[in-house]
Amino acid sequence: MKKLLIISENDKATQEIEREMKTSDYEVHVFQGDFNSETDYNSQLSGVSEIVTVLGPSDSDLYFDQLFDAIFDSGVVIDHFVMVTYSGIDNEVVGGREYEGVDDVKEFIKQQRYSAKIVDEAEIPYSIIRAGKMVDGSQSALSLFAEGQPMPNGVLTYASLANFINEILADHRHINESIGVINANRG
Repeated sequence: MKKLLIISENDKATQEIEREMKTSDYEVHVFQGDFNSETDYNSQLSGVSEIVTVLGPSDSDLYFDQLFDAIFDSGVVIDHFVMVTYSGIDNEVVGGREYEGVDDVKEFIKQQRYSAKIVDEAEIPYSIIRAGKMVDGSQSALSLFAEGQPMPNGVLTYASLANFINEILADHRHINESIGVINANRG
């Protein structure tokens, strides 16, 4: 059984991902501690083979610095790292996008890009999910957009996000890719 660590500041995303992954062959743990503490991360990495993060909107760059220091210091081998971030961080959303709870959009985008750079340069198999605005709702079909491809300003249900994460971890799909993701046929 694989051990998955969910590191998330978004309670709804955490609940859906945890529920979805427990239906698969995973021992699921949710990070408990200070997101800005290498020591707290280190204490929870033993035996972990896969990590899913949903961090932000603020300070994700600081958290990723601490998390990756802990990963490298612990010597744990991560088979797949999934970073859930926001669509629009690469200016790919047609017409732009608003970010709930963000006052300084320029700083927010800088932090998200730096976090993605840390993930990319870590030489760990990863998938970056650039999620549309996350909303409640049932799981439904997705529209995927490659890095650099324009995408509409759409939504992504928490259930659809969790199902997509399960699929990419189970099949090791979208390795070393940044994928824009929204629900098809939703506003």
